[in-house]
Parts: sequence; C-alpha cells; structure tokens
Amino acid sequence: MSETDNEEYHQKEFEIKYEKMNELFPNLLCSPDVEDYDRLDEVLVSSDSATIYDEPDHFCYDGLHESMKMDHTNIIHIENEKDKFITYRDFYNAMQKWKQPMCNHRFLEGIHVDKYSNTITMHFGS
Repeated sequence: MSETDNEEYHQKEFEIKYEKMNELFPNLLCSPDVEDYDRLDEVLVSSDSATIYDEPDHFCYDGLHESMKMDHTNIIHIENEKDKFITYRDFYNAMQKWKQPMCNHRFLEGIHVDKYSNTITMHFGS
C-alpha cells in the first residue's frame, strides 16, 4: 500500500468513525474523539458514579468576571446501577446533556479521570 493509499484509508476510517459517533450521540455540543469509538464499552471510571466537570478557562472567557464564569461552568453527574462501572459510552451519553456552548474550542482532544475523586475533565481544541 502506497503512502497516499494509506493516508486515504486512514481518512476514510476517520470519517466513518466520526459519522458513527454522531449517529450514536447526535446531541453533543462538541466534536467527539473518534478514537473513542473503538472503546465505547471499555471502562473509563472504575466506579458506578462520576462527575464531568468543565471550567471555562479558555481564552475566550478571559474578559468575564469570576461570577460570570460560573454561569459557563458545566457539571454533569453520571450515576449507573450499583457496581456498573462508567464506560466511554456512559460518558458520551452524559455529555449530550451539556448546556453551555464551548467557545471555539469544540474538538474533544483528551479525557482525564482523577481516580481519587472520580472527576472527569476534558481538553478541547479548536
């Protein structure tokens, strides 16, 4: 396979996963990380509850007073049945409840889990 064929293959694979993620989670306010498609049913948090937390720390919020920043803070709680750990699918389902726009940083580029507090934070890019 030539380098061009390889690039075309990876681009097509990306597009297919992107479409599938958007079909599964049509109400996301961000672009999902398509690499998560292959791990949707893998454990993200080894607990049956977690909190997704996003604080407005992007440059487009620089001029806002601290009290106004709280209006743009997103907090979502995920609760599963007892002893059913949180998966990537649970995370994306919960993310569909997101209410605040995400500035111009709309591409999910990373997920971080604090294993002590079961808090999920994200890194977005533009």
